[in-house]
Amino acid sequence: SQLIRTYIDINDTPENIANNLILKTVEIEEVIQRKIDKHIVIWKVISAVNHPDSDHMSVCQVDLGSKWQFQIVCGAANVQWAKYVAVAMEWAFFPQAWITIAPRKLRGVDSNGMICSKNELWINEDTDKPWIWELDKDLEVSDEDLGTSLTDKFEWLDSYVLDIDNKWLTNRPDLTGHFGVAWEFNSMYKPQWKIWFSALPKYQQDFETTNMLDFLEHGEKKWKKSVICETEGLNNYILLE
Repeated sequence: SQLIRTYIDINDTPENIANNLILKTVEIEEVIQRKIDKHIVIWKVISAVNHPDSDHMSVCQVDLGSKWQFQIVCGAANVQWAKYVAVAMEWAFFPQAWITIAPRKLRGVDSNGMICSKNELWINEDTDKPWIWELDKDLEVSDEDLGTSLTDKFEWLDSYVLDIDNKWLTNRPDLTGHFGVAWEFNSMYKPQWKIWFSALPKYQQDFETTNMLDFLEHGEKKWKKSVICETEGLNNYILLE
C-alpha cells in the first residue's frame, strides 16, 4: 500500500512482500492491484431531488465548475447532502464487475454516469454502508479540483492491497493499522537494507523516552508486565498479560 510509505519505503515487489509475510508473520490471501480508471473524476453535487418514479433514488445535478454539468441518477441516501464526489464518466471501466459506464435511463430518467462509493473503487472501508464516497470527509478537495481525475489528484489511490487472513490478527492487533505493519516490515527487511525510512525513526525516538506503562493508560497497572528482549532488527517488544 502507498499508505505504508508514510512510515517506511520498501524496495521489493508486492508479491515478494506478500511471500515474506506468509513465511514470517501472517497468511496473505490475495495481492490486489487497485487501479482506478482515469475517467473517474472529482465532481460537485449541485442539487439532488427525489426521483419521480422511485422512493429511494435521487436525480442529481453534478458540476465541474465552468466546464460541464450532468444529470446522474443515484440510489445512495447521502447524496442528498454530499458535496464533492467521485463520478465515473462515460467509458469508465470497472474490472471487478466487468462493466463500462455509459449513458442510460433509470426508471425513465436520463443518467450520464455513476457517483461512486468506496467499495466500487476497491477501498475497503464503510463496506456495510450503501453510501457514496463524500470526498471532502477524507481528503482535501476544493472547487479548483473539479474535473480532475481522482488519481491525478491523489496518486496513492493507485496501489496494491495485501488481503490478510483475519484469523492471523487475533494475536497480532498491531497489524490492523499501517503503523504497526510498518514496524513489522522494519524488523523483516532491515537486515537486507531494502528499506528507506520516512516517519518511522521519529516515532522510534519518541518512544525511546516514553514509559510504556504510562502510555498504556487503559487497564490496571498491576496486570501489566514489561518484558525486555534483544533481537536483531527488532526495536521494541511489549507483552501484556
